[in-house]
Amino acid sequence: MSTAILLSEATRLSRETRAGVEQLRDTYDRMSKLHDALEARTTQGSWSFIESEFGLQAGDGQSFYNLMAGAWAALQVSDVTSLLSRVS
Repeated sequence: MSTAILLSEATRLSRETRAGVEQLRDTYDRMSKLHDALEARTTQGSWSFIESEFGLQAGDGQSFYNLMAGAWAALQVSDVTSLLSRVS
């Protein structure tokens, strides 16, 4: 079991690290919601539905999906999830 790593506010680097971790946590949460919304819309069987719902140009739905899926997968690596769960 991993223990929490607490950052103080004592130094500039600790404050910057805390801010960076919080930004990453916000990004992770937002990407999780967007990933869920995107996945729910892929069941519609048409890229044009994704293009419409996400405000994309016609023909960009599949590329957008692939990029978003890749970004979400990159956030799922253990170093990121461990950092978010342990550092505060």
